Amino acid sequence: MRACSAKSFLLSFTLLVVACWCTESKAQMAPPGPEMDVYKKDVGDWDCVIKVWSEPGAEPIITKGTESNRMFGDYWLIVEFKGDMFGNAFEGRGMYGYDTKKKKYVGTWIDSLGPFMMRTEGTYDKESETLTVSGDSPGPDGVTPFTYTMTTVYKGGKRIMTMHMLPKGAPEDQKMKLFEMSYTKKK
Repeated sequence: MRACSAKSFLLSFTLLVVACWCTESKAQMAPPGPEMDVYKKDVGDWDCVIKVWSEPGAEPIITKGTESNRMFGDYWLIVEFKGDMFGNAFEGRGMYGYDTKKKKYVGTWIDSLGPFMMRTEGTYDKESETLTVSGDSPGPDGVTPFTYTMTTVYKGGKRIMTMHMLPKGAPEDQKMKLFEMSYTKKK
């Protein structure tokens, strides 16, 4: 009984110290800047039309999906995607924000098609309302490293995200359009 009481005291004391530290740290933390306004536009539920290319020059396969996005605190956008890719049920999860030290948009992406996490970073062009991020991850064979570039254009409450893939170190002319996703916000 005494050991249990000592553990309870230690746990309570630790939680109190962490709570005080978090309260003090939050007071010193800068508020989110206008950079997060880009991701705040993504909050909500979206329908998505997906065009997927299996090889250069091929006709795209067209499927549909849905995406549900929410803010996690003031600094992160959490993305939950469900759809169909290459005839397979597909789910993906992402977390995106703005790194004030790097001065870059950063994120992570995982999905049900492979055991790899992609880390991304990039920039936003306010004039063209275009977010461009890149990340490295193995290609379709699960081994060959590829660089993936995602470009999202925001227009009139809609957004279109295009993904290209390029084998690491290959010349730009080998870049292949992998998919295009057109999002419309649900009412």
